[in-house]
Amino acid sequence: MAFVQDWHDQWSDLAGKFGAFDHDAALSVFTLWEQKVKELSERHFLKGQTDQESEGTFCFSSPDHDTGQEEVKRTQIDKDTATIETECHSGLSTFFEYALQRQDRDWRIVKIQRLFHDEDEEILSSEDRSRILAAVQDLTPHPPLPDSNEPNCDRLFEMGRQVRIFDEPARIEVTDLGRIQLASGVIGAYDLGWPPERFRPLRQRVPSGDFPVEIAKAGGFVIAARIRFDSTREAGQWIPAFPLEQDSHDVGVDYGNVSFFDAGNFMSLRQRELERIYHETVEASANNQGSGAHWVRLVSKPPACPDCVMVDSGMGDGSYPCYWGMAEDGEVVSLVADFLMVAEFLSETITVPWSSSDLGKKVVHPKLRKSQIQLSLKYDPDGESGFEVIGEHFERARLLNREGLVVCDSESGGQRCSTDGNFHYTTANLREIRDATLEIRIYLGYRN
Repeated sequence: MAFVQDWHDQWSDLAGKFGAFDHDAALSVFTLWEQKVKELSERHFLKGQTDQESEGTFCFSSPDHDTGQEEVKRTQIDKDTATIETECHSGLSTFFEYALQRQDRDWRIVKIQRLFHDEDEEILSSEDRSRILAAVQDLTPHPPLPDSNEPNCDRLFEMGRQVRIFDEPARIEVTDLGRIQLASGVIGAYDLGWPPERFRPLRQRVPSGDFPVEIAKAGGFVIAARIRFDSTREAGQWIPAFPLEQDSHDVGVDYGNVSFFDAGNFMSLRQRELERIYHETVEASANNQGSGAHWVRLVSKPPACPDCVMVDSGMGDGSYPCYWGMAEDGEVVSLVADFLMVAEFLSETITVPWSSSDLGKKVVHPKLRKSQIQLSLKYDPDGESGFEVIGEHFERARLLNREGLVVCDSESGGQRCSTDGNFHYTTANLREIRDATLEIRIYLGYRN
């Protein structure tokens, strides 16, 4: 392809002139590369289109396009449009799909899409899909919520309720998005940008059918999303919605969304199909910012309802809990993703006496034991002082002298994290301290 040769020539010209580790040169390269990308677009793209894949990036070590590494895998021509797929064999295999349009007897590029999976690569084998779907139950035992957690998810959908977002007053607005098709009765709650092979559906099966979906917004942010399986009934209790094979009911988010979808349809897709769907949805959402949610079709076709909805996740990336709303008779009436935008986080502070004689010893307190927190003040092997902590419910610790002045604080220095726990560095001399007080703040939960 002429474009690939031209692109590689332009890249080689810049890469040969500058050293990869020269900071000033690198800044010059990016400026020059932007100009070269603009010229490449003018030579090879349809008028008004640009090489968005190359804009804003330049890699000294390996080019995206290389005539010696990139080979054509597939060509499809339909009158005045065409699609060419190539595979680049340098490093991990990368695929490029070129959408072309004929213009004045010449073929011009409309769009280039980078893909990372072969056309035939499955998300899961048919055996794994069958095994996972069979494990989802109609009636599954639900672990109870911790006593201090009060999600009260219905409150997130009280139209007009006054709340505070970043300490500014705001009112809740509830939007009915339409209906989602859940033909399999098995639900996924997942970030669509995450690797699909890590996905597992929620353990609880629901009736198959089409159900209304709502989002609640306040202060310009989506604060919660909800599927209602029975709009005539209210939830009497909220139960953590755990996925299969996982012990957390939080959805991990790295790509700014929590999506609800028919898990059976999701797992039937191939990797390439899901890549396309994700790219198309992100592109559509960029053109419709502020809506808070976007319908996606995984498998379903019109006039059937969409089988997936992608919801903007509050402030973006993070970890957000999902809950089943259960009626008094145990029937599931709703599923809610809470983006924790209006939650009141609960904690308590305990104090214990501390002196240098306690250096390296685990602090003993019944509430630490109940919260599964292990904490000690010590020196690490490099001679640095600090707090060694194990336990997800730890928030903060401070050591106060007998006058009540802060000797050291777990939040004032750096932190080293490992699978064995965290070490919060301090600059304090811990070897000659008497009659001090160790103040420890423990996370209890939250309520809406």
